[in-house]
Amino acid sequence: MALPTNSSLAKQQGCSPVSSNCVVWQGPDLDCIGLCHGDTVSDVIAKMAQILCDLINELDISNFDFTCLLTNGVVQPSNIQELIQLIIDQLCNTNTEVIDSDDVEVGRKSGECPENCIIPIPAWAQYTDPLGNVIKSMPIAEYAETSANKITTLISDISANSALAAQNASDITSLDSRVSAVEGDYVTTGDLQYTVDPSIDPSGTPEFISTALKEIEDTFVSQRTSVGYNAELLNSILQGTAFNNEDRLGSIGNMATLPGWQASGSTLASSLMNMWVAYADMRQAVSDIKENCCVTGCGSIYYNFRSTVDTTTGALTIYLDGSTGVEGFRDCDTSGSVYTVVDSDGNSTSGRVEIIDTINDPSGSLVSLASTPVDYSLDLIVTIHPCLHNSDLNTTCESVLSYNIYAANNCPSLTIIPSVYEIDYSFPVTAGYDYIVQLFEGVSSVVIESATFNAPNPPSLAVNGTFGSVTPLTENTSYRIRVILQNADGTQITCPDDTVVTLPETCVAATGLSTGIVIIP
Repeated sequence: MALPTNSSLAKQQGCSPVSSNCVVWQGPDLDCIGLCHGDTVSDVIAKMAQILCDLINELDISNFDFTCLLTNGVVQPSNIQELIQLIIDQLCNTNTEVIDSDDVEVGRKSGECPENCIIPIPAWAQYTDPLGNVIKSMPIAEYAETSANKITTLISDISANSALAAQNASDITSLDSRVSAVEGDYVTTGDLQYTVDPSIDPSGTPEFISTALKEIEDTFVSQRTSVGYNAELLNSILQGTAFNNEDRLGSIGNMATLPGWQASGSTLASSLMNMWVAYADMRQAVSDIKENCCVTGCGSIYYNFRSTVDTTTGALTIYLDGSTGVEGFRDCDTSGSVYTVVDSDGNSTSGRVEIIDTINDPSGSLVSLASTPVDYSLDLIVTIHPCLHNSDLNTTCESVLSYNIYAANNCPSLTIIPSVYEIDYSFPVTAGYDYIVQLFEGVSSVVIESATFNAPNPPSLAVNGTFGSVTPLTENTSYRIRVILQNADGTQITCPDDTVVTLPETCVAATGLSTGIVIIP
């Protein structure tokens, strides 16, 4: 069975309901009432209640006969206190008192108290003797001495208290002046108010600092709940450093070498910077994909078109090598696409050239201008109208390509001096052109060495250069030197190649030497 508790009272008083049987007496044993250390509160209260009931019964005055006390209109007492008071009053009226059972008579009306008579003493003079008795009376002379000592002590205490009172009065005066100073420097209601930022409290109404602080605190807690704690933020920020050695997406190199990348960043600002840098890298990669990847149809075709002309024979060469994106395409007409050549005097000629075949042939397509109205010694404009068709895509792509060939009469005359491993060259220059000098070996189309001379202003008489000064050339080998004139707009004039052969290496006979056989025994 569960122990009884008053749960309703516990709810009213806001306390935990506990049975008195579960609480024990931790005090000493009390033999007078039979109470022991470790008894439950229920036992303690029961014993105390029993003793109280016994005491009430013993003090019940209804069993007393106090008729003799009821004289001269004395009212009958109704309780023990009134009874005791009545007895005391009757004793005082007798003018005789017995002190400590010694039956000593004091203060009789008919005589005077001798010098050594015993008198009762007030509570302040009472004391306990070595035997444990409370002394409540003493000879009058002794009491007079005790009283004198007490008065002396009181006078001393009064003097000390007077000095202390004077010091307290001084302190009070000092405190009063300080309070007055504080009262003169009190804060106003406005001093205790603060206008919170409109982003927190749009009303803009001044509030007491405690209210404003609570609003700011609530906003801070809300923001921290949304953003995260410092440790969480730092952990997410440091995740970005894991990409330091990852390859870029939009260029060559790793992420840590990107401009602006914070390789050891530990702040929210550095993390945000890395995000923007990574975003820019991804944008570059996506841009490259859009421009170079996955484009089909006509948008995938790129033509690398150029032309050269031999001003001696009139041979025009059309180049399309390096063009891309033409997989799956064929010429719209089996005879090719139309080309047109116009010289600076307006003379022209036209014909057809196969686009796909020309793209696949690095040597280009050769067209002769010798029997045409075109003066190939003049500036020329070569125009092609490529037409390609892809049957799988059901797509036809047409465009217009144009290339300018400038008159070769601007080509300089080279002075070439070969040696065994080097070739020196020089030529006069004309203002307005940059000069590109290229060296080829034999009939190869691979440039093995090149030099560029910017347009002189004012022009110098000539430029000088040497091939083979860095990497020696091969002795007794045929080489070609080509000069290309480049205009400010980027257009070029390719001059005819000049051929030169390096000198053979020769052995010089030694002189001043003697030979002989020496036999060593």
